[in-house]
Amino acid sequence: MNILITGATGFIGRVLTIMLMKAGHNVLALSRKRHSQGQNPQFIWLCPSDPFPDADAVVNLAGEAIDKKRLGDKRAEALVRSRLEVMDLIARKYEGRLPKIFIQASATGIYENGKASDESAAPGDGFIARMASRIEQGAQERFGSCQRLVLARLGVVMGDGGGLMALTSLMPRLVLLGGSPCVPWVGLLDAARAFEFILAHEALSGPVNIADPHAKSAAALLSQGRAGRPLLPLPAPLLRLLPDHRADLICASALVVPRKLAEAGFAFLGK
Repeated sequence: MNILITGATGFIGRVLTIMLMKAGHNVLALSRKRHSQGQNPQFIWLCPSDPFPDADAVVNLAGEAIDKKRLGDKRAEALVRSRLEVMDLIARKYEGRLPKIFIQASATGIYENGKASDESAAPGDGFIARMASRIEQGAQERFGSCQRLVLARLGVVMGDGGGLMALTSLMPRLVLLGGSPCVPWVGLLDAARAFEFILAHEALSGPVNIADPHAKSAAALLSQGRAGRPLLPLPAPLLRLLPDHRADLICASALVVPRKLAEAGFAFLGK
């Protein structure tokens, strides 16, 4: 397939790009910066001003990273807007020739806190849930006529080089007192594998949860990969008092069930 990936140099995108090329796909990588083309005919850089070649599928991972700065109302609006603007660009470039498959990255934070949720569960009304709902609505409005629109609801992505582990890499090893016993998460490799699996399985459409079936506690996620660092006890209620909704990612507790992936035969590796 010819697959357009936005955010191809990002945390998940760079792993997924290599994975898809090894599988024999041609990757069109959208970047805001002009890059020189390499020697690999399977990989083509695109800038927003370029004409876009026909694509069988789009995987939209682009948008300002949520973990970089404090998350308040103003930044939440900027995060949502950055994703909608990328969708608008793709919709313009492929007007009259939409790809068969459009996959939009979303978040398991869309679900109501404190409940077990598979893909049939209704969205919640929390801060992260409202952001994710707006992003998903934007995808539905622009790409609902594609043969397959997939809303890939990712848990907290854990892996070297980005996400929560990058955010906490220079911090002491936090011991979260009273933290969430059940945080939806997914390993970086599994996240990329899930996107490749979704592309290959026509039965997968609509919301698809990408979260490891073995949930971890907030304390376990915060200490992952940082053995030997000094311990710093931190009461979870203090995090909730901060004017930074990034804390919602690890303070919210929900068991997210990847029912659609499981029924299609996908197996998580836990990494």
